[in-house]
This record gives sequence, C-alpha cells and structure tokens, in this order.
Amino acid sequence: MASSHRLSASEARKDFAHVVNQVAYGNTRIVIGRRGKELAAVVPIADLRMLERLEDRQDGADALSVESDASDRLVPWEQVKRELRPVPDRGQAKRPTRTEPASETGTGSRHRRRRRAR
Repeated sequence: MASSHRLSASEARKDFAHVVNQVAYGNTRIVIGRRGKELAAVVPIADLRMLERLEDRQDGADALSVESDASDRLVPWEQVKRELRPVPDRGQAKRPTRTEPASETGTGSRHRRRRRAR
C-alpha cells in the first residue's frame, strides 16, 4: 500500500517537481490542503487507473440494475410530450406594452445612424 503525506498548497507549489517525483517513483499519495481543509490529492497513476476500473464496474452494475428493474415501464411518447409541454400561466396579468416615444431629442435614431456609419 502506498504511504500518504499531507502538504499545504503553498508547500506543494514551491516544490512541485519533488511532489511529482515522490508520487511517481516513491509510490506515495500526497493530500494537498489549504487552511486545514483537504482540497486535492496527487496519486500514482496506478491508483488512478484502479479507481477508474472500480468506477467502470460500478457504472456497469448500475446500468444492469436499471435494465432489470421490473417496475420500470415504457411511457408512450405522446404522454411524455403532454407532460413536458409548458402550461400557460393564466394567473399573471400581461405586462403593458411600451407606447411612448423613445425621447424627444431623437438620440435613439441618431445613435443608430452613428453605428451604421462605422
């Protein structure tokens, strides 16, 4: 089993090459923290691969569990569409539309002309 060490983020940053070498060649796991809180870990690649294989196995077991669930039933597409269709909100009043002119100085139209000329 790999040994485990703890370092602060600033210590790990100062001597990152040494941290990587310890992990890669010394079969060490290093937990990096800041202000007493564990944030990340640097682990040997073999440990990462083992974790990935375990996750893949668990994902496969989960998929088989879902496939074999007898209580699972097919739902017709039309029913799904009906259930997902948004229902109009009839309790809210419509917002009034803006009918007053943009401004008396005409800055809105002048601004558009200026932008087109560029």
